[in-house]
Formats: sequence, C-alpha cells, structure tokens
Amino acid sequence: MNDKKLSEEAVNQELKRFERTEVNDSTISYTIEKEEYVKRVSKKGPLLDKVADLKLLFEMLKNNGKENSKGEKLSISPAAMAVVVGALLYVISPIDIIPDAIPVIGFIDDAAIITAAIAQIKRIGDDIKEYKKWKGE
Repeated sequence: MNDKKLSEEAVNQELKRFERTEVNDSTISYTIEKEEYVKRVSKKGPLLDKVADLKLLFEMLKNNGKENSKGEKLSISPAAMAVVVGALLYVISPIDIIPDAIPVIGFIDDAAIITAAIAQIKRIGDDIKEYKKWKGE
C-alpha cells in the first residue's frame, strides 16, 4: 500500500469520526476558546495556506444561530456542524496522525483534515454557500 493511499484512508477515517462528534455548548465553547492557538500555529508551515478555511470554520461555528443585520438567522445543519467542530478539535489537539510536536511536518495532517472537512461540508449540503450569503458575500 502506498503512502498516499494510507494518508487518504486516515483522513477519511477522521472525517467519519467527525460526523459523530457531539456538538454541544461545551464542545463549542472549548473550540472557540482555542481559536487564538490556531491563529498562532497557522502563521507558518502547512497551515499557512489554510488560514482562510480555518477562519471560515471558526466563523461558521461562532455565528451559527445568530441573526445578521437583515434579521436572517444562520442555521448550519447538524451534520455540517459536526464536521466543523470535529475538524477544529482535530487541529487543536496536539495528538493526531502526525504529532504537532514534530516541527513543520506536524501540521501536514491538520492541513489535510481542513481541506477534507471543507470538501465534506460541501458534499453534505449548501452550508458554506448559505453562510456566505448570510454574511453578505
């Protein structure tokens, strides 16, 4: 089995686990509290290219259930929210497929997870498009 196949399988296993993530006030609060950490680690290495995607995921998480200036309430589907929270928790966790303690390459798996999470959310439905519309983009 080649490394690419093994890597794809590992990422897909993590995505399946994300879909089962329990999204509650505790997991949401914990994830939002760690946003500064994610901002720090994403300033270099593999996560640098994922800054916009990370920002999008955090914004979707923080704004779900809120109203915009037009009075429209944002409602992200439970399945998409599970992927958002699961992916962000994965990035926050120092223990994952490639441990974050390994300089530079430690965040390669995190970048792959973010990419896969965005793709998974798009497969689930139009939550990203709806968020951007809600935001006025």
